[in-house]
Amino acid sequence: MKPVTLINSGPVGGVTACGYFSKLLGEPNIIGIDMGGTSLDVSMVTQGEYSATLVSRVNNHNIFVPMVDVYSIGAGGGSIAWIDMGTRLKVGPNSAGADPGPACYNLGGEEPAVTDADVVLGRINPGYFLGGDMPLSAEKAAAAIKEKIADPMGMTVTQAAAGICQIVDAKMADAIRVVTVEKGYDPRDYALLAFGGAGPVHASALAYELGIKKIIVPFLATAQSAFGIVASDIVHNLVITDVMELSETEKINERFDKLETDGRKMLEGEDVLPEHVEIKRYADIRYKGQAHEVTIPVPAKSLDAAALSELADSFETRYISLFGPGTAFKEAGLEMVSMRVDATGKTKKPAMPEYPLQGKDSSPALKGERQVVMDYRAGFVNVKTYDGAKLNCGNSFPGPAVVEYPGTTVVMLSGQKSTVDKYKNLVIEWEG
Repeated sequence: MKPVTLINSGPVGGVTACGYFSKLLGEPNIIGIDMGGTSLDVSMVTQGEYSATLVSRVNNHNIFVPMVDVYSIGAGGGSIAWIDMGTRLKVGPNSAGADPGPACYNLGGEEPAVTDADVVLGRINPGYFLGGDMPLSAEKAAAAIKEKIADPMGMTVTQAAAGICQIVDAKMADAIRVVTVEKGYDPRDYALLAFGGAGPVHASALAYELGIKKIIVPFLATAQSAFGIVASDIVHNLVITDVMELSETEKINERFDKLETDGRKMLEGEDVLPEHVEIKRYADIRYKGQAHEVTIPVPAKSLDAAALSELADSFETRYISLFGPGTAFKEAGLEMVSMRVDATGKTKKPAMPEYPLQGKDSSPALKGERQVVMDYRAGFVNVKTYDGAKLNCGNSFPGPAVVEYPGTTVVMLSGQKSTVDKYKNLVIEWEG
């Protein structure tokens, strides 16, 4: 066991769950957002494969170990709202944690947090937090926002709460842009998989901001990372760094063959049957004279001159998508810096039970109506609320609406429509 490989293992469980749901639901492109009490963890699955990174940064330290790519920021339900220099409202990165937690937890916390703002705006039902096992204090949430934010800034409590949510949503949208737009991907080509206790509360606002057409809230939203760990494969990442020309065919094949052989032996030592082994090859390529590489998939076969020429074309295509038209510079020549092999032992995956569709009528799950702020620039509107546990597969209903589960709350905006799929996941799409 290499202890360094355990870093971020919790959030990575959420990423592997995204990969599982990508295949289960036939959604090749997924952005995963895991919003809990302290942080937002953003990940991405493209064409069924989750992204990896060669260098991670934790506590201002670079870690040069291949890892699943998870981008984290201090934006969670416990993120504290505060005023900077007397005039600027900010949210996070400091968190109230779970104890004492946000003011509404009624455990002694005095700082206003995102969850307090969601309670004040009517998005979270204080009487149904954790299914009613932990009632929240709407009064203390409002008092903390009033004292620390609203009064100093000359706002109403509702305006201050809306400002808190608007700022944290903007921070989260920017985090999603880091893993998509900044890497050459368009978030509009992806579905948004929202999980964690707070992710489904803010998912619709993020989708609206980024132009994402579909949101999926898994039935296991609050246990998504744990589910992903159970559904994980055994993976060994092997690498050889040896700078060489792309024309050095024999040498490149020798290096890849050695890595593949070593990977198979490691999995064999872990009792993985040969038929359950999957090998994926990658190359880190750059233009000569550059300091940074781009990782490109490599066919799992002996490479000849034609295959290496195709690899060079793939590099140029990816390079342009990352850095823009006109950035490619063939005249500089290419060099391969590292060869990588992911040796994967496929494990038996848990099966998601399927349920029969029972029609569109969602009225048996209707709990009632309450006042909720849906548009941060407007006031309260009357919104239908649903008991998520009572929704049946096939049920469908329009927004604006709030769906309450024991572990999370789903906020739907006007113009959205929800459908419960055969796995009891809530699928939200824009109408029209």
